[in-house]
Amino acid sequence: MRHSRLIFTGFMVLSGLFFLVGCGTDGDGILTGQDLTASDGLVVGDSTLDGVFENDGVCTANCEGKECGDDGCGGTCGSCPEAAPVCNEMQKCQVQCVPDCEGKECGDDGCGGECGTCPEAAPVCNEMQKCQGECVPNCDGKDCGDDGCGGTCGSCTALDVCSGGHCSSPLCVDVDCGEHGSCDAADGYPLCTCDDGYFNLGMVCAKSSSNYVWTGDFTITSNPETVAGNLSADVFDPIENMPVAFVIGWDLNYTDEDSCWGGGESSPCLQVAGFFSEFYLYGASQELVNAYDVIGHELYFDLTTEYGEPRFGGINFVTDPDPSGVFYGFEFKPFEWPLPLKDGYPVIGNVSAETSISLRRYLSPSSMSDKADGTAHLEMYELDN
Repeated sequence: MRHSRLIFTGFMVLSGLFFLVGCGTDGDGILTGQDLTASDGLVVGDSTLDGVFENDGVCTANCEGKECGDDGCGGTCGSCPEAAPVCNEMQKCQVQCVPDCEGKECGDDGCGGECGTCPEAAPVCNEMQKCQGECVPNCDGKDCGDDGCGGTCGSCTALDVCSGGHCSSPLCVDVDCGEHGSCDAADGYPLCTCDDGYFNLGMVCAKSSSNYVWTGDFTITSNPETVAGNLSADVFDPIENMPVAFVIGWDLNYTDEDSCWGGGESSPCLQVAGFFSEFYLYGASQELVNAYDVIGHELYFDLTTEYGEPRFGGINFVTDPDPSGVFYGFEFKPFEWPLPLKDGYPVIGNVSAETSISLRRYLSPSSMSDKADGTAHLEMYELDN
């Protein structure tokens, strides 16, 4: 029995040695590093990309800079909270991204994906993430600016800027005339040029609330240094030889056939009186603009038909005195105006004429300090208000 057990034991030892040699040796039956194989990310030597294997074969977890995910050794570097439940590729916790493609046909879904691709018939994904045909430039009514497809409709000179598709003076950059007009600074100051039926009321093209509107421009051609022995205060100097535009809105108050100039000798004769409801003067100094605060003041003029021709008797108004006692006058001289007749009387609207004008500054009712004369172009409109 003892002899048989020794034989069996010896066989096991020899079998074990045979096994080692058959599994790969360097020929002397000794295992080397080259004889081991890599598996599950294991690289024989000192470490892996994640866990670290010491020479004794023990894996050390690697969670440096990581909040979640694998630690390299089959464990975890942590779990993400509900507020940021997604463990991303950098092993950082982030908020769950929800794609948003509502109302979109193409483009980014907000999470790195796409909301779709556009067909050949409409290959362009526009800013609204809708598929459309190839972009067609649109420069209708434009002289400059964007053509809608990333191109340009033209450029302006060095003295102008592009505003609203049109080249204009830098004086017009901050002027918004509204949708019914555009700014023009050809005369050296910004002025709104308005569509028919709209008027330049406070530097915006708008409908007037008045019954009648007079518009036009005038130029001061005479501005003496002394008036009635008084030295001129040069109030009107800023607008001498410079076109000035105005808008006057007024409402009819009464008409009187017996109060015309000349004692009613002309027949028929009609005196018209009303009240200023709007007054805007452009191109003048701020002092002059403030001086003509005439809203609510009365205006009057005479209409006659002398020798069969309508005649405009002029318009004259003065401001209330300011705290120092100074007040201003504004007068259109009488002129021939081709007014149409109705029942023998001139019609007070929708006509134009050339006339002369006077501006006056008074120190007292009997003492004038400034007087300026000029020419003017007038347009009158009767409105259906």
